[in-house]
Amino acid sequence: MSNPTIYDKATSAVVKMLAAGTDWCQPWQVNGSRNVVADKQYRGINTLILASTHYPSGTWGTFKQWKHLGHPVRKGQKSTGIAFFKPITKETVRPDGRTEEESYMVIRSYNVFAAEQVTGYPIEVTDAAGDNHRNQQAEEYFRRTGAKVYSRLDRAYYRHSGDYIGMPALEQFDTTDAYYSTLFHELTHWTGTHNRYNREMGKRFGDKQYAIEELVAELGAIFHCLHLGVIAYPKEESAKYLNSWLRVLNDDKKLVFSASSLAQKALDYTVSLQEEAEQVA
Repeated sequence: MSNPTIYDKATSAVVKMLAAGTDWCQPWQVNGSRNVVADKQYRGINTLILASTHYPSGTWGTFKQWKHLGHPVRKGQKSTGIAFFKPITKETVRPDGRTEEESYMVIRSYNVFAAEQVTGYPIEVTDAAGDNHRNQQAEEYFRRTGAKVYSRLDRAYYRHSGDYIGMPALEQFDTTDAYYSTLFHELTHWTGTHNRYNREMGKRFGDKQYAIEELVAELGAIFHCLHLGVIAYPKEESAKYLNSWLRVLNDDKKLVFSASSLAQKALDYTVSLQEEAEQVA
């Protein structure tokens, strides 16, 4: 059975992040989040939940994990709930005596604390440069996807018919981070074609599926920027886009999970292209 509490928390986290960009003046900053013991990045919906807390270290652990490491959680600190999907296999016996297995996922909620909330853990936070410059890691990552991009255009978009991305020039953006956030937003759209990840992308501006795809693309931009160490900035789109995302989220608590999953799959797909490019090289 699903846990409505974690759905509510996740939805609130994403709504909070999107709402932060409604005035188009104050960008939000998010950092990659990892578990302090496993040293693995959190994925999907947990990336969004933890990013919405704005603890810059991005290092997290459970109460027991921090205590075991000798860095107990400080008194009065509030935990953050994350989601974990556990596979369950159930065996049933048919009338003819044969055994069938049914597999499904069960959602569980865990509470974690950031490194800023414990005692004695060394925290290192790297500030990203704000001046416009080429991020070589991001450039190389994008190149290895094989996506076509045409620069110095009047707007940013993905053109399905020509299978290419249109982008304004880097110097037209206020910051480097805004440029790469926009670029990877469009790259996420690019991953959704039938010959790649085959997402349902919507038929016209304003319909529900179109709004979901825009949400997936924005989350995909965040995931890519986190993966590459780039700070994500909200994309300067119309208020109509943003409001439609918020309405969809508020109407369906589970949608944020499916959108996050699709965004994570888009990132996984472009990561696989990196590996293929390295093998060819």
